[in-house]
Amino acid sequence: MRWLSLVLGVVFGVAGLKALFAFDPSTSVVSRPVLLAISAAGSVLFISLFVIASNTKKELSEFERWLRKNATNVLASGAAYNGTRITGDTEMTRFLLTVSIVFLTFKIPSRYYVAGRDKVALTKAAYSLATLLFGWWGIPWGPIYTVQSLAKNVSGGYKTTVRQYLAQQTNN
Repeated sequence: MRWLSLVLGVVFGVAGLKALFAFDPSTSVVSRPVLLAISAAGSVLFISLFVIASNTKKELSEFERWLRKNATNVLASGAAYNGTRITGDTEMTRFLLTVSIVFLTFKIPSRYYVAGRDKVALTKAAYSLATLLFGWWGIPWGPIYTVQSLAKNVSGGYKTTVRQYLAQQTNN
């Protein structure tokens, strides 16, 4: 999914270049500025999604590796991760971002955000706003996934504790 975002970003970028250098007003149903705006917006959106997904994967795997490496200490008495004390009862939250374009709809989970360390309220608002703006446009799943993601984000996201998370990872 992450690589599909990059490919779509490049496709929109190429479409923008074509509109810039090889625009034929006699065959186009929209004007050059509109076509350029759509191409630029699509390219920026999908390349941004690629970057966000890549960063989320990196951040998630760093925290997960640290949790697994320090699981015994975290569950026994707690341990410090980047200046924040993490215990078995530390709450972690994950949000959803839904992005659509025509027939493609993506539901992208965020990394885990740790209560007390990360700005969870700001993150919830950002994921909800981005979903509200970019989630509706896919047929048929865009509206369905948008409502699901907004409902989950507004209700506080997917919450788990470090203890539950580690137990789940051990079972998988």
